[in-house]
Amino acid sequence: SNYAITYVANNFAITTRPITLTAGNRTKVYGDVLTLGTSDFSLTSGSFANSESATAVTLASTGGMAASTTQAVATYSGNITASNATGTGGFLASNYNITYGSGSLDITPRTVTLTANKVYDGTRNLNAQQLTIGNTVGLEQLTFTGAIISSSNVTDTGKYITALTLLNGNNNGLASNYQLPILNVDNAPVTILPLAITLVVPNLTKVYDGGTNYIPSNADLANITTSGLLANNETVTAATITFDNRHVGAGNKTVTLDLVSVSSANSNYSFTLVGNNTSSITQLASATWVGSDGEDWSVATKWAVTGNLSQTGVLPDEANVALAITVSYTHLTLPTNREV
Repeated sequence: SNYAITYVANNFAITTRPITLTAGNRTKVYGDVLTLGTSDFSLTSGSFANSESATAVTLASTGGMAASTTQAVATYSGNITASNATGTGGFLASNYNITYGSGSLDITPRTVTLTANKVYDGTRNLNAQQLTIGNTVGLEQLTFTGAIISSSNVTDTGKYITALTLLNGNNNGLASNYQLPILNVDNAPVTILPLAITLVVPNLTKVYDGGTNYIPSNADLANITTSGLLANNETVTAATITFDNRHVGAGNKTVTLDLVSVSSANSNYSFTLVGNNTSSITQLASATWVGSDGEDWSVATKWAVTGNLSQTGVLPDEANVALAITVSYTHLTLPTNREV
Protein backbone atom coordinates (compact mmCIF):
# COMPACT_ATOMS: atom_id res chain seq x y z
CA SER A 1 0.00 0.00 0.00
CA ASN A 2 3.01 2.23 0.35
CA TYR A 3 3.73 1.97 -3.39
CA ALA A 4 2.11 2.92 -6.60
CA ILE A 5 2.87 -0.20 -8.62
CA THR A 6 2.56 -0.39 -12.36
CA TYR A 7 2.36 -3.96 -13.67
CA VAL A 8 3.74 -4.51 -17.15
CA ALA A 9 2.84 -7.74 -19.09
CA ASN A 10 5.58 -9.70 -20.92
CA ASN A 11 5.58 -12.32 -23.64
CA PHE A 12 5.23 -16.05 -22.89
CA ALA A 13 6.56 -18.31 -25.66
CA ILE A 14 5.65 -21.99 -26.18
CA THR A 15 8.21 -23.48 -28.55
CA THR A 16 7.80 -26.55 -30.74
CA ARG A 17 8.71 -29.85 -29.18
CA PRO A 18 11.60 -31.65 -31.01
CA ILE A 19 10.99 -35.24 -32.12
CA THR A 20 12.36 -37.53 -34.80
CA LEU A 21 10.12 -39.85 -36.76
CA THR A 22 12.02 -42.46 -38.78
CA ALA A 23 10.63 -44.55 -41.62
CA GLY A 24 11.07 -48.29 -41.17
CA ASN A 25 13.41 -50.40 -43.27
CA ARG A 26 11.46 -52.25 -45.94
CA THR A 27 12.04 -55.42 -47.97
CA LYS A 28 10.52 -56.69 -51.17
CA VAL A 29 11.20 -59.44 -53.68
CA TYR A 30 12.51 -58.46 -57.11
CA GLY A 31 9.61 -57.95 -59.48
CA ASP A 32 7.00 -57.35 -56.79
CA VAL A 33 5.23 -54.04 -56.10
CA LEU A 34 5.64 -52.89 -52.49
CA THR A 35 2.80 -50.82 -51.01
CA LEU A 36 4.31 -48.60 -48.33
CA GLY A 37 1.18 -47.65 -46.38
CA THR A 38 1.37 -45.01 -43.63
CA SER A 39 2.20 -46.82 -40.40
CA ASP A 40 5.71 -48.25 -40.79
CA PHE A 41 7.65 -45.62 -38.85
CA SER A 42 8.77 -45.07 -35.28
CA LEU A 43 9.63 -42.32 -32.79
CA THR A 44 13.41 -42.50 -32.57
CA SER A 45 14.16 -39.28 -30.71
CA GLY A 46 12.24 -37.01 -28.28
CA SER A 47 8.82 -37.65 -26.83
CA PHE A 48 5.21 -36.72 -27.37
CA ALA A 49 3.44 -34.27 -25.08
CA ASN A 50 0.65 -35.40 -22.82
CA SER A 51 -1.22 -38.29 -24.44
CA GLU A 52 -0.55 -37.16 -27.97
CA SER A 53 0.86 -39.57 -30.54
CA ALA A 54 1.78 -39.57 -34.23
CA THR A 55 -0.06 -42.45 -35.88
CA ALA A 56 0.52 -41.93 -39.60
CA VAL A 57 3.02 -40.41 -41.98
CA THR A 58 3.30 -40.16 -45.72
CA LEU A 59 5.81 -42.79 -46.85
CA ALA A 60 7.51 -42.56 -50.22
CA SER A 61 10.23 -44.42 -52.12
CA THR A 62 12.84 -42.29 -53.83
CA GLY A 63 12.78 -42.93 -57.55
CA GLY A 64 9.65 -45.06 -57.20
CA MET A 65 11.72 -48.11 -56.45
CA ALA A 66 9.15 -49.68 -54.13
CA ALA A 67 6.61 -49.80 -56.95
CA SER A 68 9.08 -50.73 -59.67
CA THR A 69 9.09 -54.31 -60.96
CA THR A 70 12.46 -53.93 -62.67
CA GLN A 71 14.62 -52.27 -60.01
CA ALA A 72 17.64 -54.50 -59.52
CA VAL A 73 18.40 -56.54 -56.43
CA ALA A 74 20.34 -54.46 -53.89
CA THR A 75 20.03 -52.62 -50.59
CA TYR A 76 19.11 -48.97 -51.16
CA SER A 77 19.94 -47.02 -48.01
CA GLY A 78 17.72 -44.04 -47.21
CA ASN A 79 15.26 -44.85 -49.98
CA ILE A 80 12.12 -44.83 -47.82
CA THR A 81 11.20 -41.30 -46.69
CA ALA A 82 8.58 -40.02 -44.22
CA SER A 83 6.68 -36.73 -44.08
CA ASN A 84 3.38 -35.11 -43.09
CA ALA A 85 2.78 -36.77 -39.73
CA THR A 86 -0.72 -36.92 -38.30
CA GLY A 87 -1.87 -38.35 -35.01
CA THR A 88 -4.29 -38.69 -32.14
CA GLY A 89 -4.79 -37.27 -28.64
CA GLY A 90 -4.64 -33.73 -29.90
CA PHE A 91 -1.47 -34.23 -31.89
CA LEU A 92 -0.70 -31.35 -34.24
CA ALA A 93 2.45 -31.47 -36.33
CA SER A 94 2.73 -27.69 -35.94
CA ASN A 95 3.39 -28.16 -32.21
CA TYR A 96 6.48 -30.23 -32.96
CA ASN A 97 9.81 -29.65 -34.57
CA ILE A 98 9.81 -32.91 -36.51
CA THR A 99 12.93 -34.39 -38.03
CA TYR A 100 12.06 -37.13 -40.47
CA GLY A 101 14.51 -40.02 -40.77
CA SER A 102 14.64 -42.36 -43.73
CA GLY A 103 14.71 -46.16 -43.98
CA SER A 104 16.35 -48.52 -46.41
CA LEU A 105 14.75 -50.54 -49.19
CA ASP A 106 16.13 -54.07 -49.57
CA ILE A 107 15.22 -55.79 -52.86
CA THR A 108 15.92 -59.51 -52.57
CA PRO A 109 16.31 -62.11 -55.37
CA ARG A 110 13.20 -63.71 -56.82
CA THR A 111 13.03 -67.49 -56.46
CA VAL A 112 12.52 -69.26 -59.76
CA THR A 113 10.53 -72.42 -60.31
CA LEU A 114 12.13 -75.44 -62.00
CA THR A 115 10.48 -78.26 -63.94
CA ALA A 116 12.32 -80.80 -66.08
CA ASN A 117 10.91 -83.24 -68.62
CA LYS A 118 13.02 -85.35 -70.92
CA VAL A 119 13.00 -88.53 -72.97
CA TYR A 120 15.52 -91.07 -71.74
CA ASP A 121 18.97 -90.37 -73.16
CA GLY A 122 21.17 -92.26 -70.73
CA THR A 123 22.65 -89.15 -69.14
CA ARG A 124 21.99 -87.08 -66.03
CA ASN A 125 22.32 -83.82 -67.95
CA LEU A 126 19.56 -81.38 -68.93
CA ASN A 127 19.51 -79.07 -71.91
CA ALA A 128 17.48 -75.94 -72.61
CA GLN A 129 14.68 -77.90 -74.27
CA GLN A 130 14.29 -80.14 -71.23
CA LEU A 131 14.28 -77.60 -68.38
CA THR A 132 11.70 -74.88 -67.79
CA ILE A 133 12.63 -71.93 -65.59
CA GLY A 134 9.51 -70.16 -64.33
CA ASN A 135 8.38 -67.32 -62.05
CA THR A 136 10.40 -64.72 -63.90
CA VAL A 137 9.21 -61.13 -64.24
CA GLY A 138 7.34 -60.10 -67.36
CA LEU A 139 9.10 -61.32 -70.50
CA GLU A 140 12.45 -61.80 -68.80
CA GLN A 141 14.19 -65.07 -69.52
CA LEU A 142 17.09 -66.90 -67.93
CA THR A 143 19.46 -69.54 -69.21
CA PHE A 144 21.56 -71.98 -67.24
CA THR A 145 24.55 -74.25 -67.18
CA GLY A 146 25.56 -77.38 -65.31
CA ALA A 147 22.09 -78.87 -64.86
CA ILE A 148 22.43 -82.34 -63.31
CA ILE A 149 19.64 -84.68 -62.19
CA SER A 150 19.69 -87.32 -59.49
CA SER A 151 19.11 -90.29 -61.81
CA SER A 152 18.95 -90.98 -65.53
CA ASN A 153 16.58 -93.97 -65.30
CA VAL A 154 12.89 -93.83 -66.13
CA THR A 155 11.58 -95.87 -63.21
CA ASP A 156 13.74 -94.43 -60.42
CA THR A 157 11.44 -92.48 -58.12
CA GLY A 158 12.03 -89.08 -56.55
CA LYS A 159 14.16 -87.68 -59.36
CA TYR A 160 15.10 -84.01 -59.07
CA ILE A 161 17.64 -81.44 -60.21
CA THR A 162 20.70 -81.64 -57.97
CA ALA A 163 22.83 -78.86 -59.49
CA LEU A 164 22.22 -75.81 -61.65
CA THR A 165 23.75 -72.39 -62.25
CA LEU A 166 21.53 -69.57 -63.52
CA LEU A 167 22.81 -67.34 -66.34
CA ASN A 168 21.58 -64.12 -67.95
CA GLY A 169 18.93 -64.55 -70.64
CA ASN A 170 16.82 -62.62 -73.11
CA ASN A 171 14.64 -59.57 -72.48
CA ASN A 172 16.89 -58.17 -69.73
CA GLY A 173 16.77 -61.33 -67.65
CA LEU A 174 19.66 -60.97 -65.18
CA ALA A 175 20.66 -63.96 -63.09
CA SER A 176 21.68 -61.59 -60.26
CA ASN A 177 18.00 -60.73 -59.72
CA TYR A 178 17.02 -64.37 -59.19
CA GLN A 179 17.86 -67.32 -57.00
CA LEU A 180 17.31 -71.07 -57.07
CA PRO A 181 14.87 -72.77 -54.73
CA ILE A 182 16.10 -75.45 -52.39
CA LEU A 183 16.83 -78.28 -54.80
CA ASN A 184 14.68 -81.26 -53.90
CA VAL A 185 11.93 -83.39 -55.41
CA ASP A 186 9.26 -80.84 -54.49
CA ASN A 187 10.97 -77.75 -55.88
CA ALA A 188 12.87 -79.22 -58.85
CA PRO A 189 11.09 -82.38 -60.02
CA VAL A 190 12.24 -84.37 -63.04
CA THR A 191 10.15 -86.62 -65.28
CA ILE A 192 11.85 -89.02 -67.70
CA LEU A 193 9.84 -90.81 -70.39
CA PRO A 194 10.94 -94.03 -72.12
CA LEU A 195 12.74 -93.66 -75.42
CA ALA A 196 10.68 -95.14 -78.27
CA ILE A 197 12.92 -97.20 -80.52
CA THR A 198 12.57 -99.82 -83.25
CA LEU A 199 14.99 -102.75 -83.29
CA VAL A 200 15.21 -105.03 -86.30
CA VAL A 201 16.64 -108.53 -86.37
CA PRO A 202 19.09 -109.04 -89.27
CA ASN A 203 18.88 -111.89 -91.76
CA LEU A 204 19.97 -114.97 -89.85
CA THR A 205 21.29 -118.37 -90.82
CA LYS A 206 21.60 -121.41 -88.64
CA VAL A 207 22.28 -125.08 -89.22
CA TYR A 208 19.28 -127.31 -88.61
CA ASP A 209 19.16 -128.28 -84.91
CA GLY A 210 15.61 -129.57 -84.64
CA GLY A 211 14.35 -126.48 -82.81
CA THR A 212 13.04 -123.02 -83.55
CA ASN A 213 15.18 -121.05 -81.13
CA TYR A 214 18.10 -119.04 -82.42
CA ILE A 215 21.04 -118.20 -80.16
CA PRO A 216 22.39 -114.84 -81.31
CA SER A 217 26.11 -114.24 -81.57
CA ASN A 218 27.80 -111.06 -80.43
CA ALA A 219 27.80 -109.97 -84.05
CA ASP A 220 24.04 -110.55 -84.25
CA LEU A 221 23.50 -108.46 -81.10
CA ALA A 222 25.69 -105.72 -82.55
CA ASN A 223 23.59 -105.71 -85.73
CA ILE A 224 20.40 -105.42 -83.68
CA THR A 225 21.94 -102.55 -81.71
CA THR A 226 22.81 -100.59 -84.82
CA SER A 227 19.37 -101.12 -86.35
CA GLY A 228 17.99 -98.57 -83.88
CA LEU A 229 19.49 -95.67 -82.01
CA LEU A 230 20.00 -96.66 -78.40
CA ALA A 231 20.87 -93.89 -75.99
CA ASN A 232 24.37 -92.98 -74.91
CA ASN A 233 26.15 -95.81 -76.75
CA GLU A 234 24.13 -98.48 -74.97
CA THR A 235 23.94 -101.92 -76.55
CA VAL A 236 21.65 -104.91 -76.90
CA THR A 237 23.13 -107.53 -74.58
CA ALA A 238 20.67 -110.38 -75.15
CA ALA A 239 17.84 -111.27 -77.49
CA THR A 240 15.22 -113.99 -77.82
CA ILE A 241 14.82 -114.89 -81.50
CA THR A 242 12.50 -117.58 -82.85
CA PHE A 243 12.05 -119.20 -86.26
CA ASP A 244 8.48 -119.92 -87.26
CA ASN A 245 9.30 -123.63 -87.68
CA ARG A 246 12.28 -125.95 -87.43
CA HIS A 247 12.62 -127.00 -91.05
CA VAL A 248 15.32 -126.20 -93.59
CA GLY A 249 14.71 -123.24 -95.87
CA ALA A 250 16.90 -120.84 -97.83
CA GLY A 251 16.07 -117.13 -97.61
CA ASN A 252 12.41 -117.70 -96.88
CA LYS A 253 12.33 -118.40 -93.16
CA THR A 254 10.38 -116.12 -90.84
CA VAL A 255 12.00 -115.09 -87.59
CA THR A 256 10.56 -112.98 -84.78
CA LEU A 257 12.46 -110.80 -82.34
CA ASP A 258 10.56 -111.67 -79.19
CA LEU A 259 12.58 -110.01 -76.44
CA VAL A 260 15.73 -107.96 -75.94
CA SER A 261 17.83 -106.85 -73.01
CA VAL A 262 19.92 -103.71 -73.09
CA SER A 263 22.96 -102.61 -71.14
CA SER A 264 20.99 -100.17 -68.98
CA ALA A 265 17.41 -101.18 -68.17
CA ASN A 266 14.63 -102.24 -70.52
CA SER A 267 12.25 -99.91 -68.69
CA ASN A 268 14.15 -96.96 -70.17
CA TYR A 269 12.80 -97.86 -73.60
CA SER A 270 9.56 -98.46 -75.43
CA PHE A 271 10.59 -101.13 -77.92
CA THR A 272 9.11 -102.03 -81.26
CA LEU A 273 10.70 -105.36 -82.19
CA VAL A 274 10.76 -106.32 -85.86
CA GLY A 275 11.63 -109.72 -87.36
CA ASN A 276 12.06 -110.75 -91.00
CA ASN A 277 11.00 -113.44 -93.48
CA THR A 278 14.31 -113.75 -95.32
CA SER A 279 16.38 -115.84 -92.92
CA SER A 280 17.64 -119.39 -93.51
CA ILE A 281 18.06 -122.80 -91.89
CA THR A 282 20.67 -124.93 -93.67
CA GLN A 283 20.76 -128.71 -93.82
CA LEU A 284 22.58 -130.60 -91.07
CA ALA A 285 25.34 -132.74 -92.55
CA SER A 286 24.78 -135.82 -90.39
CA ALA A 287 22.63 -137.11 -87.54
CA THR A 288 23.36 -140.24 -85.47
CA TRP A 289 20.79 -142.52 -83.87
CA VAL A 290 21.32 -142.73 -80.10
CA GLY A 291 18.19 -144.68 -79.28
CA SER A 292 17.73 -148.37 -78.60
CA ASP A 293 16.58 -151.33 -80.68
CA GLY A 294 12.86 -151.17 -81.41
CA GLU A 295 12.35 -147.51 -80.54
CA ASP A 296 10.42 -145.17 -82.80
CA TRP A 297 12.75 -143.42 -85.21
CA SER A 298 10.57 -140.27 -85.14
CA VAL A 299 11.40 -139.49 -81.53
CA ALA A 300 13.60 -136.45 -82.00
CA THR A 301 15.50 -136.91 -78.76
CA LYS A 302 16.89 -140.23 -80.12
CA TRP A 303 18.87 -138.39 -82.78
CA ALA A 304 22.05 -136.45 -82.10
CA VAL A 305 24.45 -134.35 -84.10
CA THR A 306 27.16 -136.61 -85.42
CA GLY A 307 30.36 -135.74 -83.60
CA ASN A 308 28.45 -134.07 -80.76
CA LEU A 309 26.13 -136.70 -79.37
CA SER A 310 25.15 -134.52 -76.41
CA GLN A 311 23.21 -132.31 -78.81
CA THR A 312 20.04 -134.25 -79.47
CA GLY A 313 16.72 -133.44 -81.10
CA VAL A 314 17.89 -133.39 -84.73
CA LEU A 315 15.16 -135.55 -86.24
CA PRO A 316 16.25 -136.44 -89.80
CA ASP A 317 12.87 -135.92 -91.45
CA GLU A 318 12.09 -134.14 -94.70
CA ALA A 319 15.29 -132.55 -96.05
CA ASN A 320 16.59 -131.40 -92.69
CA VAL A 321 19.56 -133.81 -92.47
CA ALA A 322 21.81 -134.95 -95.31
CA LEU A 323 22.90 -138.25 -93.72
CA ALA A 324 21.28 -140.34 -90.95
CA ILE A 325 23.65 -142.80 -89.25
CA THR A 326 22.33 -145.80 -87.33
CA VAL A 327 23.77 -148.96 -85.75
CA SER A 328 22.59 -152.32 -87.02
CA TYR A 329 19.16 -152.80 -85.45
CA THR A 330 16.65 -155.27 -86.74
CA HIS A 331 13.56 -153.34 -85.74
CA LEU A 332 14.52 -149.77 -86.66
CA THR A 333 12.39 -148.51 -89.53
CA LEU A 334 13.47 -145.37 -91.37
CA PRO A 335 11.36 -143.29 -93.71
CA THR A 336 11.61 -143.75 -97.43
CA ASN A 337 14.23 -141.84 -99.44
CA ARG A 338 16.55 -141.66 -96.47
CA GLU A 339 20.22 -142.42 -96.95
CA VAL A 340 21.79 -144.53 -94.20
